[in-house]
Amino acid sequence: MKLSAMLLWLIPLVMVAAISQEASSSAARKLLRIQEGNLESGESVILLQDEMNSYLRLDGKVLLPQGVFDPEIEIKPGTAVVRSRINLEKAGSSMDGIPFLMRALLTGERKFEFVVGYEAQQGYATTRVITAKIEELEISGELLTYFLLTFVPEELRPYVSGEKFKLQGNVREIRLETGRVVITAE
Repeated sequence: MKLSAMLLWLIPLVMVAAISQEASSSAARKLLRIQEGNLESGESVILLQDEMNSYLRLDGKVLLPQGVFDPEIEIKPGTAVVRSRINLEKAGSSMDGIPFLMRALLTGERKFEFVVGYEAQQGYATTRVITAKIEELEISGELLTYFLLTFVPEELRPYVSGEKFKLQGNVREIRLETGRVVITAE
């Protein structure tokens, strides 16, 4: 077998190996410390992309709304790309009153991708969805606003609309860097 063919064969194995119970447990321990405010003053905790993806697929799966499958996060400086398969009807969204063409696009299980901008400092953060893709169709601007207002539950809207919110526990700052999130305590 040629080396290039062998490397192509190994790619799916490497991708599968990125999701592990060990990484999920590590993320769960870190998240619990953060949530309970158990960080020392000035301490930083680093959540790796693989830990977060493992957590979302394994231990944190119970936190996901029904109808959300195979979530994956890609961390970049200042942004996160969130991918998942979503069935909006199973997630509890009504299709009543949705224009016909949009309903046809959204009915059943679909691939979604959200690019989310993130800023956090001095104990407060803002997050906003910059763009979204449903299958391969990109939505932005007024259509994205309509989509978010229609399908995101009201209590979660501040986390996707750019509204400022208080960080949990004793967290002062959260930085998104390539492949990791750095959380620093006050």
